[in-house]
Amino acid sequence: MHPGLINVVRDVVEKALNRGAKVAVATQSIEVLDKFSEIGKGRVIRMKRCKIHDILSMEEAKRRIDELYEDLRFY
Repeated sequence: MHPGLINVVRDVVEKALNRGAKVAVATQSIEVLDKFSEIGKGRVIRMKRCKIHDILSMEEAKRRIDELYEDLRFY
């Protein structure tokens, strides 16, 4: 996804969630996940080889993203 569209898509998803819709977003982008974590709702399902590896609360996913960004600053 183009970086300029991430916030637009996040806002559309947040509005849909606030109206009670269920939304699924698939991504490999940590930037997309980081922006979507700002919504504060939902879960992150990590998959490996097309199978569920684990399910994280959005708060846990945000904590892991923050740790990863902190680790990446040293490289």
